[in-house]
Amino acid sequence: MDQSIAYRSERRSLRHAAELICHVVRERGFVHIGGSTLDISTDGMRVCSDADVAVGDEVVLSVRLPRGRHWIDAQGLIVRIERGVRDGDLGRAIAIRFTAIDPVDRAMLDGATAAVPPPIPRRMVRRDYAATIRDASL
Repeated sequence: MDQSIAYRSERRSLRHAAELICHVVRERGFVHIGGSTLDISTDGMRVCSDADVAVGDEVVLSVRLPRGRHWIDAQGLIVRIERGVRDGDLGRAIAIRFTAIDPVDRAMLDGATAAVPPPIPRRMVRRDYAATIRDASL
């Protein structure tokens, strides 16, 4: 990596490579659209899905926490659709951002995934040219 260029992640929370059982249902039509996570964080999750969905669709979901019998419930919004055509894609998937999750459920999710490693990055971290200029001017 070039040490003179600053890099940054746009993520607010750490993702964990956790394949968990889940039930994701689109609110419109109450259609089941996913049953297994690829990764999860306290802000959202990525779910295997071949369903016909759109960015902006609202969902209701339940996720079984790792190494336990506890389930958490949340509401979410589909923010990205992976078509499964890029190198490294594991197939079709959807990214869901949590819009409503109980604070206790969020804390349980954070604790249950603390020891689960992050997924292996599939793309380079974006270059942050503004930070590079800012740092160079100091």
